[in-house]
Amino acid sequence: MTLRAGGATCRTIALRLGISARTVQRWLGVGHFPERRRRSERLGQLSRYAAYWQARWAEGCHNATRLHQEQQARGFRGSYERVAAYVAPWRDTHDRHRGQVRTRPQPRPAADRLATARRVCWLLLRPDNDLTQAEQTFRSHLYTVCPEVTLAQALVKDFARILRESDVDGLSAWLDQAEASGIAELRALVRSIWIDRPAVEAAVRTGWSNGQVEGSVNKRKLTKRAMYGRANFDLLRQRTLHVA
Repeated sequence: MTLRAGGATCRTIALRLGISARTVQRWLGVGHFPERRRRSERLGQLSRYAAYWQARWAEGCHNATRLHQEQQARGFRGSYERVAAYVAPWRDTHDRHRGQVRTRPQPRPAADRLATARRVCWLLLRPDNDLTQAEQTFRSHLYTVCPEVTLAQALVKDFARILRESDVDGLSAWLDQAEASGIAELRALVRSIWIDRPAVEAAVRTGWSNGQVEGSVNKRKLTKRAMYGRANFDLLRQRTLHVA
């Protein structure tokens, strides 16, 4: 109304407020914001047929399509969706939908929810103090049913210790143990390490890695993108040299 009083057209008001011109015209026509009507509750129309539906449901007819067709023959003018929504709370684990009988999936036990590759991996790598009682029980059961998991966990933890303590001599012994473990994934890792053995030993022995180089490159890229469209290479060179 303020924009209109200032001489703005309906199109200008629509562009300024981000609404359609038709909406602007309708509001200007009534002179105020038209209050929205509350959605009418029409459950009263369905309550007239509730007794019949309950009787048919008790007789074993759990098909919403059939109930809708039967009520249409009795004068019902509502849609199938309304009938299906009305009888939905009555359903149990056996779900009938448009003539098909389906069994609703039951919630999985807590142990089964833990049994994914990603979760099992973290259960094996996390310390015992960080695990709940259910997770510790699940891991103990996993050790029993799959002894290879215990061996793989021990080898992975030993490899982490070698990297953490820079134990180059222990790397050779670990490679032999992993090769003799019979675990295909670890044996594939051993073969790739043997191919590039000098580089792996250097990575274990020294504290340097490609991470420092990648970090520096990422910082240069971030600086360049922050200047995009506002500066040239000369300023990028000066900023890089200044940091160095």
